[in-house]
Amino acid sequence: MSGTCIISFDCEGKWGLVDNLTSYHLTHFTPLNINKAYLEILTALDEREFSSTFAFVGAFTMEEHYFLDKWSEKLKSSNAHQKWLENFPDSSWFCPELISLVRSFDSQDHEICSHGFTHLAWDTDDINALNLEIDGILDWYSLHSISSQTFIFPRNIIKNKDLLSRFGVNAYRNKISNQYSIHGFERLMQLLNEFNIFAQLRSVSLSQSLPISIPGEIFLNWRSGLRKIIPMNITTRRLGSLLDNAIQNNGVINLWSHPHNFISGDKQIDLFQDCLDVIAMKVQSGDIEVLTQEQYIKKQYATLLNNEY
Repeated sequence: MSGTCIISFDCEGKWGLVDNLTSYHLTHFTPLNINKAYLEILTALDEREFSSTFAFVGAFTMEEHYFLDKWSEKLKSSNAHQKWLENFPDSSWFCPELISLVRSFDSQDHEICSHGFTHLAWDTDDINALNLEIDGILDWYSLHSISSQTFIFPRNIIKNKDLLSRFGVNAYRNKISNQYSIHGFERLMQLLNEFNIFAQLRSVSLSQSLPISIPGEIFLNWRSGLRKIIPMNITTRRLGSLLDNAIQNNGVINLWSHPHNFISGDKQIDLFQDCLDVIAMKVQSGDIEVLTQEQYIKKQYATLLNNEY
């Protein structure tokens, strides 16, 4: 028996925080710090020869002048976007160089896919706003010569899946619970679960039709606030248990994070390196295979994908 491990990143910069920007974000989430975080992540992956999925907010990796010339007025005419982008972006919101940075580690064949155009959540009823998002994603695809079959929903809110085929997407990263919709007791239970060193994967049924649901419930502990009290060795032991469970059941885990968490999280890169080492031991024993989201669906769902074309 063997299992699969996917490592994925929600790449959004300040675009993912537009409704919750703090002075810390404004001061620390600079292009310089963001590039440093991505370089640390990519170097850690490269040292272990692991491929990963980087899901970018399209506008985040556009040139500022291009976005302002082509998209600014269009988005301001959309009620949903006007509210979402009330604090309209300045130059620190744009990091177009990140696409080239990821691609410079070409030996690992990292996947670049979409995380929306402006990070507007897809649970809106405004179809015109969603059409704008899709048009923006397609424009971003064209600018960077991107063609990906997978998608990570903004805010991990899974809605309007029927629209994914319009920009060539056959699969999305799922999430059993939405971290943005739980409060109080549920958040406490989620925090306490991070101490569970005997954690098991939840049973997930294989998709029978498109779009394919890719498991994605394993969030790399963000060492900020109360989460800093969780010892790093507890996080790695918990990951080891999840990997063993995947091996025993031919299962898959999708370990995901935000690159900007490596700016705000205490010793976040150290925790990530430790987790990669746990995964590497399972890879070396032949029990775990590390794949990108696209590699995973091509391997696991080859028949389904072939029948659709």
